[in-house]
Amino acid sequence: MIKTAFCNYEDNKDIFKDYALKGFIGKGRYGSVYLVENNARKRALKIFNQKINWEGDKKRIINDFQSPYIIDIVDYGETILGESCVLMEYLPLSLEDAFEQAVEKGRTFSEHKACIYFTEILKGLQLQEMYGIIHRDIKPSNLFIVADTIKASDHAFISGSFLCSNNFSLIGDASNSLSIQSFTDNDDSEAFGTPAYSSPEVFDGCYSHSADRWAASVIFFQMLSGTLPFYGETILNTMLAVMDSEPNYSLVPEKYHNFFKKCFKKNPRDRHADIDDMLSEFEDLLISDNTTCKMVMKHQTEVLSPQSDFTQNIIDLHSNITSKNNVSTPSNNIANEDIENGEDNCQANKSWQLRKVSVTVSEDESKNIFSLDESGHPFEYIKNRYKANDNGTIMDHATGLMWQQSGSEINFPYKAALDYVDNLNNQSFAGYNDWRVPTISELLSLLEPEKVNGYLHISPLFDGKQQWCWSSDKRTKSSGWYVFFYSGNVNWDFLDLDNYVRAVRS
Repeated sequence: MIKTAFCNYEDNKDIFKDYALKGFIGKGRYGSVYLVENNARKRALKIFNQKINWEGDKKRIINDFQSPYIIDIVDYGETILGESCVLMEYLPLSLEDAFEQAVEKGRTFSEHKACIYFTEILKGLQLQEMYGIIHRDIKPSNLFIVADTIKASDHAFISGSFLCSNNFSLIGDASNSLSIQSFTDNDDSEAFGTPAYSSPEVFDGCYSHSADRWAASVIFFQMLSGTLPFYGETILNTMLAVMDSEPNYSLVPEKYHNFFKKCFKKNPRDRHADIDDMLSEFEDLLISDNTTCKMVMKHQTEVLSPQSDFTQNIIDLHSNITSKNNVSTPSNNIANEDIENGEDNCQANKSWQLRKVSVTVSEDESKNIFSLDESGHPFEYIKNRYKANDNGTIMDHATGLMWQQSGSEINFPYKAALDYVDNLNNQSFAGYNDWRVPTISELLSLLEPEKVNGYLHISPLFDGKQQWCWSSDKRTKSSGWYVFFYSGNVNWDFLDLDNYVRAVRS
């Protein structure tokens, strides 16, 4: 038996809907997290210590706020025993685990790896600041590594911008915030998060975006040096170190000293004005070191959004450094233009004949059959010639394919995907009744080599909700292939698991 705050659940028995309890992951101030499994898919289930009213902003933040930098919330509700819970994606490797593995091997993170992870954390904070959301417990155990992408967990800490628990008032830039409270009823009056990663003002109950940026800076220092910048043998001594002491800057490369000194100013008003200011200064540090810059640039096509000024400046710098090396750039999509005028580029006028008949391809054969590299990315990208229509469709004159501009509103198993397409045909969506689930070859024609639609590898002409889409190609009788537009590659899933659908016709 595994004991929660209030009730008991049995191992290997259903605990939430059809998810069975498989193990204990950890416990925090707001509740406990368990490993659960449904068919072949593992999830993390967080059970809260208090009842939650799922209406209003709490429900909206789960349904509407999606980010590549935050662990996905798959479902929410109550356990079989009536406790409030959220079902999240399960990621086994935390940044804390990575720290421990490095210590066991007697080493720290390489500088370029630390810069990549730090950039990932800052990009996550940038998106949260844009939505007026703060996390309030950024620390290694709440950050998870997915192919060098960093995703934050513990949504219990998400709240409106700049909350002071001592007077429950919104101050600073709160007028632009979502004013979303945490998932518990009284947590704003409770203690701070983790002292070693907390900023001085947090000990007075004031939380802000600046406190999250402080915690990120602590982690960056820790990655570079292998030690915390503020540490004490007891919680009280750690708090005193945070409030009164300065880090030993000699433990990190000299070029970062001034950056850290600004990050660790005791008064939050003396730190960076916002996340963009912080990213800008960090960008300057990268630009000053071509080697580190190239390492981050090599990684950025997988993890950064090229729509930000920060990423674009890194791209521009790298282009100047390697201007003679034919650096590839993403294709330029054409919307609502007369494509009959043609283009000078021969590849732009090329017509692509793509396979539309479904096939069964084993995992061993997939790279060859689908023309993919070892990471599942296509070797060649199509230069699309899109025309957005006014009936919810997009025509690609490069391939002769017509696509749904959006797609299914929810993700569902493959059989339901077929039913969804049948329904489109029965309703003659956009005036046609020959819609179908696309093949991998057809879905790959939509991929962009860089992230151009928020954090997705697909033209911004398309709806960004359909982040992963079923293909009609199978892997086995019980599994099929899909395209993941967030990472820009091909993966497989069991047919009874959930993916979106974007229908196509030719």
